[in-house]
Amino acid sequence: MMRATMLAATLAALCAAVVTPAGAQRIETAYARVTYISGSSVYISAGERDGVTEGALLDVPRGGRVIAQLRVRFVSPSRAQCDAVSGLENLAVGDSVRYTRQPTTIAQRDTQPAVQPTRSVRRQSTLSRAHSLRGRIGVRYLATWERDSGQAQLAQPAFDVRMDGTMPGVQSIEVAVDARARRTRSVSIDGIIAPSRTSMLVYQSWVGFNAPNGARLRLGRQYSTDLAPVSLFDGALLGVERQRFGVGAFAGTQPDAGDMGHSTREREWGAYLSIRGTPRERTSLAVTLGGVSSYDGPQVDREFTFLSASWYGPKISLYASQEVDYNRAWKVETGESTLSPTSTFVSLNVRATEQISLRGGYDTRRNVRLYRNYVSPDIAFDDTFRTGVWGGAQAYLKGGATAGIDVRRSTGGAVDTAATGETRRNASDVYTVSAGVPSVRGIPVGVRARASAFRTPAASGWLQTLALSGSPLLNLHVQLTGGMRRDTPAPGTASAAIAERLTVTWIELDTDISLGRAWYLMLSASREQGGWESSDQVYTALTYRF
Repeated sequence: MMRATMLAATLAALCAAVVTPAGAQRIETAYARVTYISGSSVYISAGERDGVTEGALLDVPRGGRVIAQLRVRFVSPSRAQCDAVSGLENLAVGDSVRYTRQPTTIAQRDTQPAVQPTRSVRRQSTLSRAHSLRGRIGVRYLATWERDSGQAQLAQPAFDVRMDGTMPGVQSIEVAVDARARRTRSVSIDGIIAPSRTSMLVYQSWVGFNAPNGARLRLGRQYSTDLAPVSLFDGALLGVERQRFGVGAFAGTQPDAGDMGHSTREREWGAYLSIRGTPRERTSLAVTLGGVSSYDGPQVDREFTFLSASWYGPKISLYASQEVDYNRAWKVETGESTLSPTSTFVSLNVRATEQISLRGGYDTRRNVRLYRNYVSPDIAFDDTFRTGVWGGAQAYLKGGATAGIDVRRSTGGAVDTAATGETRRNASDVYTVSAGVPSVRGIPVGVRARASAFRTPAASGWLQTLALSGSPLLNLHVQLTGGMRRDTPAPGTASAAIAERLTVTWIELDTDISLGRAWYLMLSASREQGGWESSDQVYTALTYRF
């Protein structure tokens, strides 16, 4: 019986070897990590070289189940930008991302065509290379009205372009462009029309040259995840990128903080070394060590080293970064220590059980660049309490329902009290509970609710939001969001002398429409009332993707 079983297994293996072509691709499960989150855009640590393809659907597993899904929008050789299809509120930097990797076959890697390709094959290859540059071009319009006067306070048409990939026909040249031109017309409260202003905001604009041995050179305005503490810079980055490690050096200037224009006031240079596992590994560790020197004119502004590390696995996802400033003698004389730890960031997710996931973190980063087209009151609320320490738990219930709790201790600036004239540290406590269901009694309408309470030396209050979302048509997604925030100034503060209670309510309707495979239309209208002023806002965008 055993011999018959072994014979059957051997025959099956021989049949598989005969039937399966030598150049057939093997489907592999690979893992990456979330490196950055901005709005609904999620960036991951794997790209084209790691088997990530544009349009692919990726899973974010935690607690034994998928907590979010991402769809790849843009792919570069080593990174990818994704849209959050679901579960955006559950994501955190350092989360594991699972995807299906289809590697280049051995036959494709190791063999060359024996004959010259035919004209049709050459044409098909040329067309394939011509589509290696991906991106979007869009027009947008933003307008706000002050409720009492009914007059447009701001009108802002805009045009934006974003491209990322390799140049058509030249795979060794890589480019990235992310820019927005806008014209702003505003009216003051007393009805005075300000002169129209035209501005160009450039977030990225660089060209890169990649050598077969992994060496690369980038020139222009750029952002590198290996140099996250530097953020954007105008200059040059020279390095070597391999599957297991990367090393590089850069030199450049910081863009103007106000209008993102080119500036030579703040110059900087530095170097880094990264060691990492391969994306196909289920458990992996990545570490980056670097140093940066910054100059304001001829004088040293800041010198620091930074260390970042990420660990992701089936039960634990961790991302941490630390900067340490080196202070020269003239700074030490003012009371600073020679080495000063600054800008700490930690994000930890632990799968406690199959249904419960724990999370926590700590954030004291000095500068965080956020690029948003629109800021709602709840987003502004979260930005206010960004720094500090937090912890919480998320439960994944039957039928896709979720429930969570978050406790945050935020530290900010100082508060002056009107009664005593003393200054107190602005330590804030924030408590948040949230819940959501994908549908209600079989009706395909998702419901998500949130409630937050906070207390600071200057005020106390709460915030509540409720969102209903659904897709009545295949290419149509609609979301209705409403919320209320109430602030009560603390007795004895300057704000208490102006208002005893400040209440703000808002409602927003968002509509996303996919027009075929290339066109995308977004319509958004919101109304905010209460507080110091009441206003309406309309935002629309038409985007072509290629």
